[in-house]
Amino acid sequence: MCRRKPGPRCPSCQRKALASIQGRLERVAAELNEAPASEQAALQAEARDLARQVACRRADLYATAAFQRETLAEIEHLIEQNPKDQTIGRLAAQVVEGRIMDRYRREQHDLMPPLPVSADAQTYHRQLGDARFDMAHARLRMDMSQGSQSEWQEWQQRHHQAAQRAALAQARMEAVNEGGASGWTSLTREEQRARRDAVAADPSLATPVVPRRWADVVDETQDLIDGIEPVRESVDDAGYQPYGDPKPRRFAGRGSRDALAKQSRRRSRRRTGARGAWRSLQADKRRLETTMNKTEQRLDELTPSPKYDAAVFDLTLLTLITENMGRRS
Repeated sequence: MCRRKPGPRCPSCQRKALASIQGRLERVAAELNEAPASEQAALQAEARDLARQVACRRADLYATAAFQRETLAEIEHLIEQNPKDQTIGRLAAQVVEGRIMDRYRREQHDLMPPLPVSADAQTYHRQLGDARFDMAHARLRMDMSQGSQSEWQEWQQRHHQAAQRAALAQARMEAVNEGGASGWTSLTREEQRARRDAVAADPSLATPVVPRRWADVVDETQDLIDGIEPVRESVDDAGYQPYGDPKPRRFAGRGSRDALAKQSRRRSRRRTGARGAWRSLQADKRRLETTMNKTEQRLDELTPSPKYDAAVFDLTLLTLITENMGRRS
């Protein structure tokens, strides 16, 4: 069962949601083929919006623990049968997308305040969770749209709108927590705006101002999975807040030039190791566990874990597989 947003999703609900939106998209596409010219623009816009919703629902599904486990097992099976199977690259890309979506969702979940006791405040808490969940979606789509400036800007705007909703919902929730059901409505417009702007100053609500390379996002996510705090340049944290001063703000970077160079060398070594692991996989699949120096075999009482679980198939190796499979297509 899905938890309160931005909590974890369940695969059953996500498959149903995905099927529903895909069905709507198919119906609109069918209408588009028969529609007169005067209706084409509106239907095309609706189709684009539904396609974006499909992309988000797919990411939600890919991020579920069950999908990750089942897909890694399928990758294992395909590698054992034929390491050159083109399906491996597609599945590896889905696992990578899911793990990054899960990272963004978890980050937003960790920023959520405790659930209030008041029912009135809980309404705003739910609105805040919905908005932060939409921010996670927008971050992922921005990362994956770097090849299209217009699409990146579309998701940047959606992120900004979600951040606005989040700031307003949190300001209202805090006012109700302090002053009861009328805690927000009893404030003057100026007081409401001041509260809202104070919340909006939180860096976690800032909307990015520049695209990031997908490879950098993958590397950073794998660092976090490995328990390593990534070093970032200040431009990576540049953004503008949902309300208040609209000028982009540049937050202090988290590392010196030497730290960035050290991080670059570490990530380069990780990619070199992944290339060696992939060559070993292609040459002799039984050597994978030794090559990767696997130290732990995860077991699941209900569903046996694949031999090549998340401890072995890190994002670096999965991305390398995706790139290699793509070159052969």
